[in-house]
Amino acid sequence: MPDLKALFKEIDDNQKAIDKLKENYAGSQSEEETEFEGDGRVKKRESNEYTFFYLNGNEITTLVKKDGKPLSEAEQKKENEKTQNRIEEQQKARRPRKKPKRKRPRKKGRATRRMSRGLRYFCARASL
Repeated sequence: MPDLKALFKEIDDNQKAIDKLKENYAGSQSEEETEFEGDGRVKKRESNEYTFFYLNGNEITTLVKKDGKPLSEAEQKKENEKTQNRIEEQQKARRPRKKPKRKRPRKKGRATRRMSRGLRYFCARASL
């Protein structure tokens, strides 16, 4: 049977390597949607073109063209703001969270008693 810890570590390392490669990859993609009438005639056709890149292993896309035409200045500004918000969300999600501070310190006596009971039990079992 394979060593599970080593296997999971290898899987994790491979995934990190893939994510690192993705970080250097960007491109564009096009999407075409066609609606048809009941008799098969084209009712509506839409096409969109996007640019994309990866941040923290997640794809971030931005719309750049609709129906083969570049976006207007106002539409492009909205898309850029959406993309900026997604980038900020990814960066926030990546930051390590601070642990909340404990309101009361632990009582040392209680933890010590539990530990000593466990030790007594262990020692009693060892002498059998």
